[in-house]
Amino acid sequence: MALVFASFVTLLFAAPVEAGSAPVMRISLQCDDAIMATATCRAVKEALSKKPNTPQVTVISKDTDNSLFDFRITLELTRNDPDVLVGRLTWVKPGGQPVTGPEVEVSSFDAPLPTNAPNDLARGLLQVSDLPF
Repeated sequence: MALVFASFVTLLFAAPVEAGSAPVMRISLQCDDAIMATATCRAVKEALSKKPNTPQVTVISKDTDNSLFDFRITLELTRNDPDVLVGRLTWVKPGGQPVTGPEVEVSSFDAPLPTNAPNDLARGLLQVSDLPF
């Protein structure tokens, strides 16, 4: 009886348990250093973090080892003017081919972009990009 109990206790403490939740996906997010890109990068990171199963999103530099992550996303701003912000996401699963999402534009007709433009762009990017999570 003692042997059975000891084996059960060993299994109980050795098995990784996440209380009914799926493992957390580790996502790397790479962004440019431009001022608007930095703000948009923060907005994309925040929006990704709100996805189901709350992925762990880490902003990385180009030199970071991507093997530490389950999924790699790059934010590319293709236009960064005072009145227009255009960007797209590119993503790669480990061992997969890069996928480039469609461009999203946030613009203002007769004034500089408002301070919430990066949040609007991030929301739009996540809506139109067919991210597999």
